[in-house]
Amino acid sequence: MTAGVVYLLRNPLDVTLSWANHTGTSAEKAVQDLCNPNFSMSRRFDGLADQLAQFLGSWSNHVRSWVDESGLPVHVIRYEELKRDPETVFGAALGFCGIPPEAARLQKAVEFSSFGELQKQEREKGFRERPVSASGGFFRQGKVGGWRAELTPQQIRQIVETHAETMRRFGYLDDDLSPF
Repeated sequence: MTAGVVYLLRNPLDVTLSWANHTGTSAEKAVQDLCNPNFSMSRRFDGLADQLAQFLGSWSNHVRSWVDESGLPVHVIRYEELKRDPETVFGAALGFCGIPPEAARLQKAVEFSSFGELQKQEREKGFRERPVSASGGFFRQGKVGGWRAELTPQQIRQIVETHAETMRRFGYLDDDLSPF
């Protein structure tokens, strides 16, 4: 029985770059995917042949389907907060799951799941979930705000216009529709 959902949320502007890397496509194609309310991930991605096709919808559709429509208690973790203060954020997730966070174990878990450590493990042992189509490692950069240097103004505008309501709800836009 599922008792709840821990949902990891990330700014769609940064998700765009990760998705482009993951699928081995351009940022432009990734923007189209994240803005498409009918988007489905199919077996067209090399390396995912043993995975069933999945309806994802747009970024906002996906977020709302988990956060608002799961029918379960939901604990949302913003990736940006996890990067900024991993022990506090991960400790809160453990608490949500009914697991009392023990300081030493929590610190060790944070160290072994740091982005640099995950990249190191992928370099040394590979990463099974990395699709063959990926243009780089599965654990690409893990940056917060990398979109500022990599997306065009048109791509930013399309994402913001499509996802403004959800982005504002989760603190990714100010009232003037300016992304943070």
